[in-house]
Amino acid sequence: MSWRSRQRTAATKPLDDQGSTLIKVNPVQFKVPRPATKHVYVIATREQVQALADAMPPNLALGVLLAGTLGLRQGEVLGLQRRDIELDASPALLHVRRSAKEVSENGHKVSILGETKTPSSKRDIEVPAPWPARFENISPPMWTRNRPRCCSPASALAAQ
Repeated sequence: MSWRSRQRTAATKPLDDQGSTLIKVNPVQFKVPRPATKHVYVIATREQVQALADAMPPNLALGVLLAGTLGLRQGEVLGLQRRDIELDASPALLHVRRSAKEVSENGHKVSILGETKTPSSKRDIEVPAPWPARFENISPPMWTRNRPRCCSPASALAAQ
């Protein structure tokens, strides 16, 4: 018989007709207090997201809109390639298939393309109706600094 089951028996099995038990409270059965929520989430309005995108350099503005409006993670935005955007579909579609990640290689941080955070993160997202025109003027990749090695403009164009 385990320690836990002995404690449970001592706290629940009556010893007499009045229901008295060997111990009044089972010391093994208690609730751990949960800490209060540490974060207070602030969700930006559409106007705030648009104002932030307007304040960004043109090569980053679309990434801000994708993250702020469609809910893409930073790595998912950085992992997008031209082939992931179907402007001809009705409605236009954005395919999330990979994610840019930082890994340590010989003591240095290196950006690479890899799998998404979870298998369910691979998804197709409908692009809002007025947006397809924004994609047409973007040449892959959308970012200029900290570009993953595997995603230089030449390899991104070759992958189309």
